[in-house]
Amino acid sequence: MRQRFLAYFKYFDYQDFVTPYSGLIQLKKYAEVNGASDLQPYFEKISALTKQVREEIYFLLTEVFGYFR
Repeated sequence: MRQRFLAYFKYFDYQDFVTPYSGLIQLKKYAEVNGASDLQPYFEKISALTKQVREEIYFLLTEVFGYFR
């Protein structure tokens, strides 16, 4: 009989693990589940920088290039 794991993503039915190819969401969730609170400041910085990049891309598309006109 297949063993059921309590996965941190409810739609996946396998044991959680991290690989060199895991994405930021998987890494963040793995850190939360496993109590790696020392990584939290890094994820906060990544989130803040990601927001800045999105805002800059939006500015370039709308104001500089007039893409949506």
